[in-house]
Amino acid sequence: LQRRVHSLEVFLREYVVDIKYLKELKEDGVTREVEGNDMLPIN
Repeated sequence: LQRRVHSLEVFLREYVVDIKYLKELKEDGVTREVEGNDMLPIN
């Protein structure tokens, strides 16, 4: 269970990094290319 929780923490950490990266891309006006990625929600 602890290993599962750890991998979840790692996943969330990487996910948050991806979100920040997407926001930076969006601010740069490059959202159109990223929207093809169904894994991440773009608000």
